[in-house]
Formats: sequence, structure tokens, C-alpha cells
Amino acid sequence: MQEHANRELVDLLMEESDPVVRSRAHAELAQRALSSDNLPKAVVHYQEALELDPTDEISRDQLERLTRQKPGGMFSRWNPFRR
Repeated sequence: MQEHANRELVDLLMEESDPVVRSRAHAELAQRALSSDNLPKAVVHYQEALELDPTDEISRDQLERLTRQKPGGMFSRWNPFRR
């Protein structure tokens, strides 16, 4: 069931041109990634949401919470753009 719902959001991202709607879809995918304990994927979706809608305070707060530097924490050295 969740896979189908995720697919619908991905389809929306592919078809929708409104950046606010796309931002909300990314934020929802981030929430779903969090509920599946996929923190790196959640971070990437929150970043995408903020790129599309910089006024999205909820995504900004969630991203800051997830990427807060903690000694030895999961994201202390993680950079999603590093290859």
C-alpha cells in the first residue's frame, strides 16, 4: 500500500510544474522515508523541498534536526552531495 502511495507522489513530481506542489510532495516523501528509518533519503527529499520552496519552515526545521552535527552522530560526516 505504501509503495503505491509513494509511486503516486513520484508520478506527481514527474508531471507537476508548480514548485510549491512539488515541494510538498518531496516533504511527504521525506516523512515516509523517516517512518521507514531511511534517514539519508529523508534528508535528500527535505533538501529538494527547500530548493523548490525556500519558505517551507517545516521542511527546514526537519532538515536542521536531521543534519544537526552531533559527535559521532549519523550525519556528522555525511554529505549527500559528496561522491
